[in-house]
Amino acid sequence: MTENKIKILAIETSTNLGGISILENDKVLFTKNSREQKSHSELVHQFIEEGLVQLNFKLSDFQIYAVSEGPGSFTGIRVAVNTGKTYSYVYKKPLIGISSLHCLAFQNLEKILNSPKPISNIFCMINAYKNMVYYAKFKINSEFLIKLNKPFNALTAAEKASCLIEESEPQVIPVKDLHLVLSNPSWVIGDGYITYEKYFSDAVRPLIQRIIDGEDYPTSIGLGQLAYDHYLNHKNSSTFEWNSFTPLYLRASEAEENKKGILYSPL
Repeated sequence: MTENKIKILAIETSTNLGGISILENDKVLFTKNSREQKSHSELVHQFIEEGLVQLNFKLSDFQIYAVSEGPGSFTGIRVAVNTGKTYSYVYKKPLIGISSLHCLAFQNLEKILNSPKPISNIFCMINAYKNMVYYAKFKINSEFLIKLNKPFNALTAAEKASCLIEESEPQVIPVKDLHLVLSNPSWVIGDGYITYEKYFSDAVRPLIQRIIDGEDYPTSIGLGQLAYDHYLNHKNSSTFEWNSFTPLYLRASEAEENKKGILYSPL
C-alpha cells in the first residue's frame, strides 16, 4: 500500500528570522530563511515561488498551510497569517497555527537529549521588546522516551512531538520579573535570552543552561513538522477553517501601546 504523502507549506515570520519550508509529511523538500525582518512580506512570497519552481509544485498541491500563530512580532505574525489565510481560503485547504515557542522547544529537543546534563525543563523566551519577553515552559517526557526505546533520529514526527509536555501556555512578562516564573534549572532558548542576558537577576542566572549550537529563533522546518503531527492527531475532529483562526497576540501593536501610553518596563 502506497503511503499517503501530505504536502505542507510552512510559513514562519514571528521573529527576525523569517522563512518558508515545503515538506512531504515530516520530510523537508525545500527551505529558505532571511533575517531581514522588515522585508518578510516581500521575501516570503519570493521564497515560496522559488520553492514551487524548484519542486515543480503549485500552490494548490498542498494539503496543509501552516503558519506561526505567535507570539512574536505583531507585524511579522500578520505576514504569515494573512498569507496562510489567503491560500486556505482560495484553495479550500486546512490552515494550522503552531506556537512559535513550541517550535523553539521542538527544534532544539534532539540537542538537549544528546546533552549529558540531566535537565528536563525547557524555558523558551522570545523578545517582546520594551524590556519584556514572551515565554512558555516545557518538560521532556522521559517516561515516553524510555518506553519508545529508540534513538531520537529514528522517531516519527508524532513521536518527537510527544516527547514534549507543555507546562504553561505562552505569556508575556517583564524581564525583571523572570524570577517569578523561572524557578528550576532549565534549558533556556530564544532571542529573549540573547537580548536581555546581561539584565537577568542573580536569582535567575544559576538556573540557566544553554545548548551548544542551539537555535534561538523558531524555524519553518519545526513549524511544518509540528503542523504535520497536529494534522494527524486532529484531522477527524477539526476542519482548521481559515476564518476561525486567531493569531496569538499577547500584546497590542506598537502604535496601540504608544497611544495608550504603555512605556518601557524598567530593568
